[in-house]
Amino acid sequence: MSDTKPDYRLVNEPLMVGLMAMPMLFVWLLFRRGYAPSLRWIVIIYAFMPLVLQLIHSVMLDLLWELG
Repeated sequence: MSDTKPDYRLVNEPLMVGLMAMPMLFVWLLFRRGYAPSLRWIVIIYAFMPLVLQLIHSVMLDLLWELG
């Protein structure tokens, strides 16, 4: 048995720019073989965080509107 870790692909510069600019579009490229699972999860969370925050914001505004 070998104790070596698997070699994962590195994110190149154009992919990194795409992930930062349009994460929901470019996150699918990370599902190709070779990328670390932890990298995939981090980018998925980063990609969907604006949607989650917008949903929370909308719910809070609705609650404040009902109370006011």
